[in-house]
Amino acid sequence: MNARVIQHEYDHIEGRLFTEKLNPLKKKLIQRKLENIRKGKVNADYRMRFASI
Repeated sequence: MNARVIQHEYDHIEGRLFTEKLNPLKKKLIQRKLENIRKGKVNADYRMRFASI
């Protein structure tokens, strides 16, 4: 678990997103969800910040 957390944080430092590690089929399956997140169309119990494009 510790190694996974360290890798996760290191990916943040390097500017990598989890979507870059997904295989093409998985990306295709969740493409609509990812697009909604990018557009800010998501419900969460916590405050979210989105980059302005």
